Amino acid sequence: MDKPVTIFIEDGYFAVQQGNRRAERLEWGEMIDQVIHLTHAAIEKPRYRMLTEAERKLDWARSELRRAELAVEQERSGQGPDELSIFTNGAI
Repeated sequence: MDKPVTIFIEDGYFAVQQGNRRAERLEWGEMIDQVIHLTHAAIEKPRYRMLTEAERKLDWARSELRRAELAVEQERSGQGPDELSIFTNGAI
């Protein structure tokens, strides 16, 4: 194991941190799985994405931008949220 693994409880979920990277909003089983993936010698990468603070902010900003783009598409098409699939036009 290269670096210590720290487990936090935040807002009823678990977070796993190693160095400056974290996986957040994990349930119990996901947290255990993540710790195993980070500490078992035969497993080479984490099970869940681990992001730095800057990567988390960028990920959140991209998500918000995509939500705004979908809202504009809905407004232009005159469709409500239930009528416009997020899977159209390769959105996801």
